[in-house]
Amino acid sequence: MRVTVAPEPDRQAQVAAFMEACDRLSDEAQRNGLTEEILQEILDEAKAERIAARARGER
Repeated sequence: MRVTVAPEPDRQAQVAAFMEACDRLSDEAQRNGLTEEILQEILDEAKAERIAARARGER
């Protein structure tokens, strides 16, 4: 039985995609009246969820 492991995604591409998504989120939030503080809370929660998922062995 042969198992193929997919290569790790390009880290630089991941960071670029994340930054682009953050910019789009920020633009949309501003159009909808969300403040920078609220956006920071959302990002902090997302980061905490990601860290918890990694601790559970999820990706």
